[in-house]
Amino acid sequence: MVELEDCINFLLTKAQASVNLRLKEMLAENDLTPVHCGVLNSLYRTDGMSLKALADELSVNASTMTGIIDRMSAKELVERQPDPSDRRALAVFLLPKGRELEDYVTQSVYRSNKIFLADFTEEEKITLKNFLLRLYK
Repeated sequence: MVELEDCINFLLTKAQASVNLRLKEMLAENDLTPVHCGVLNSLYRTDGMSLKALADELSVNASTMTGIIDRMSAKELVERQPDPSDRRALAVFLLPKGRELEDYVTQSVYRSNKIFLADFTEEEKITLKNFLLRLYK
C-alpha cells in the first residue's frame, strides 16, 4: 500500500487545490475564476489568440475552452471574432471590461504567490518553480 504522502500526484493535487482556492477567493469580488485569470493573462500578452491556442496554452480541451469563453463573453470580458490569419477559425479578443481588469488580475496573482511562497527563501522559490516546470514538461 502506498501512503498518500508518498504519492506525488496526491501532493500536487492537494497543493494545487489550496492555491486555486485562495486565488478563487481573491478573484471573487470581480466574479472571476482562476481559469478566467489564465485566459485574461494570455490575452494581455497576445490579444486575438485562437480558441485552440488558448486551450493549448492553458492545458484544457477545446470544448472546455469554448464553455469558458462563452461565460467570459456573457460577462463582457472577451468576444469572438473571425481569426484574421484563418477565416475558418475564431479568435478571442479582449473587450474594454476585460482590459480594465489587467492590473487587478495581475496583482491577485502576485498576492497569491506571495502568500503561498512566504515561508520560502528566494533560492527555494526558484528551485520550486524549476521543479514544477520540469514535472510539467
